[in-house]
Amino acid sequence: MRKLYFILFTFTLLSVNNLFSQRTISATLDSNKILIGQQLVLHLMASFPAQDTLYWPSFSDSIGNLEIVNKSRIDTSYDNNNITTKIIRQNILITAFDTGYFPVPPIQFHFNDTIVETDPLLIQVVSVPVDTSKGIYDIKEPYQVPFSLLSWIKRYKYWIGGSFAIVAILTAVILWLIYRKPKAQIIVKSKKPKIPAHKIALKKLKDIDHQKLWQHNKVKLYHSSVSEIIREYLELRFNIIALESTTPEIMSAVQSLSIGEEQKEKLKQILTLSDFVKFAKANPLPNENEQCLKDAVAFVKSTILKEPKQNG
Repeated sequence: MRKLYFILFTFTLLSVNNLFSQRTISATLDSNKILIGQQLVLHLMASFPAQDTLYWPSFSDSIGNLEIVNKSRIDTSYDNNNITTKIIRQNILITAFDTGYFPVPPIQFHFNDTIVETDPLLIQVVSVPVDTSKGIYDIKEPYQVPFSLLSWIKRYKYWIGGSFAIVAILTAVILWLIYRKPKAQIIVKSKKPKIPAHKIALKKLKDIDHQKLWQHNKVKLYHSSVSEIIREYLELRFNIIALESTTPEIMSAVQSLSIGEEQKEKLKQILTLSDFVKFAKANPLPNENEQCLKDAVAFVKSTILKEPKQNG
């Protein structure tokens, strides 16, 4: 019996080690020494299994004592040799306006089951060298340029032309307001109300069901269509940029919404299954295909925006 426990423990340990060995994170610098005020790039990269959930680290305006000048967009791709491995990158432009040694603290990457940190980095910031062998000269006095009306007009011709144009437009508007004839009152019909997001999504999901795509071996098109409908619904209903976002980015944005955990789990299953079919060429079972559409309909119905009732 003890031997059996030992084998199970060893197998579990090897599985966990294999999981973490597939995750790779890094933080690298273009250089570890710069001049004061000079800029350099901090490269962040994470490589991990596509089915994992990664919450990308967010930064405000500084990293430690280093100021952030600019941040690139978060780029997501897949390994050319292994489609089930996702790679996310971001470049952060940083600088410092004081001399000395400035550390880049460990950056935390939050996976769905653990937190992984990068190694700390150190940047040396040095002052600009001054050549003391050359003499020191006084500041030259401003050079007085004689005034020329023609030169002044050429220099400010755009301002002068713009001023004349504004005066002409204002004059024309004033004259039009004075001499215009009163027009008959025009009755503008009220526009039809915009179609609610849930009605659009439910109609499209119903059309997908009638097309019988997965029953005709169009599994990839079926799951891509369901995923696109749900992403469009998220944009119209919650103002989330979902059509061009990855599944982890969408789930990160959904965390702040007032949606139940059951609905969030259904959404995650729909999007994740679509990713597996699209990128890993998975072939779900018939009941999984049917459940995907049911989950999509249930998610939309459970998150319908309730409009206030109008009196009268």
